[in-house]
Amino acid sequence: MGLQDYTYRVKAQSGDTTIHDEEGVSGDMSGGTQTLVDMGSGDYAWQIASGRASVAVPAHAFAEDTVGGGITIAVRMAITSYDASSFAFLAGFCTDATPSKGMALGQSGTNVVRSRWIDTGADTLSMLTVNNAVRTYVLRATIAGGLDKVHAWVSGVTGSGDTADYISSGQNYSTGTSLDTAFLGSSGSTVRVSDFVIWPEELTDAQCHAIANDLRGTLDTSGAVEGDLAATEAADVAALTGDVIITGTIAATEAADTAAFSGGSTPVTGDLDATEASDTAAAAGTVRNPRLVIGPLKNNTGTLLASETGATVYVYQTSGAHVVTKSSQTTDGSAIMTVSDAALAAGTTYRFVIVLSGGAEGMDKLAAA
Repeated sequence: MGLQDYTYRVKAQSGDTTIHDEEGVSGDMSGGTQTLVDMGSGDYAWQIASGRASVAVPAHAFAEDTVGGGITIAVRMAITSYDASSFAFLAGFCTDATPSKGMALGQSGTNVVRSRWIDTGADTLSMLTVNNAVRTYVLRATIAGGLDKVHAWVSGVTGSGDTADYISSGQNYSTGTSLDTAFLGSSGSTVRVSDFVIWPEELTDAQCHAIANDLRGTLDTSGAVEGDLAATEAADVAALTGDVIITGTIAATEAADTAAFSGGSTPVTGDLDATEASDTAAAAGTVRNPRLVIGPLKNNTGTLLASETGATVYVYQTSGAHVVTKSSQTTDGSAIMTVSDAALAAGTTYRFVIVLSGGAEGMDKLAAA
């Protein structure tokens, strides 16, 4: 199991007409007033008002006291209007849309968010004041076999490495709970949701931290092999998923392919079973240049620099040699800037200087992916 093993995913995009499952397994969400909103810089969100949207999703039999047997959910959203009910739930994976039991993100009064494991009791974790900002929230029910806890990662919060930004006090979560409903919004709130993802497992701290910092960048670059390589060209194409850099002829046997391909953003250096040319053509849409995924960017007061346009990025070797200059760069709604170019090499660390359209500058170092 891993980043690509989610069982439900909402990804708002231009042209969408329904809140649908990217996996094509679950139906469309129903309930509330649903409107696709252009958030700028190519980012879109589903605005849900005047009710709760929900849908039946693949069920997960949640088992108490099974160490490591928890779940993980992630939602990238803004709360533009808070519910008059101080503790309204706004997103979750639960037994029903009420919700009665399960994992949920909600509000704690106005402008403050909290996570909660809903049970015979309630393990509640008030987090931070967010007002109307777009944030990514990653919540993991961590099962320890007695004292279970919610671990939470939130974009824009400066934590300690991959460690969760917030951890609940914990309780013993209930046995035999079958989670089978995803929901967004409440009767009195207005939320704008760009992404919502459910994993029927506990992701690692590093994975949760990466998702909180850049949900789409992390999920859409986590390539994997899901099938047998070196059987037929068609089988190879079906086996390759995600965002893969192919840089060489890729081996002749399945064993050699598997050894050469490590997934994620790592270049494939080994020959899929036909020829490099046919493999590259067949993998159209997955082959890309190496890139720097920078951010979230902030100014000197800590304000996120979301939806910036017209920035210039100067990239250098750490030794000082100039590599490439990229103009017209942008940040997304989460203040992430992605700089891609064939001159970069995956795994190599570069020093870069960002000059925003207004003249502000910043410098840092980062490895290309």
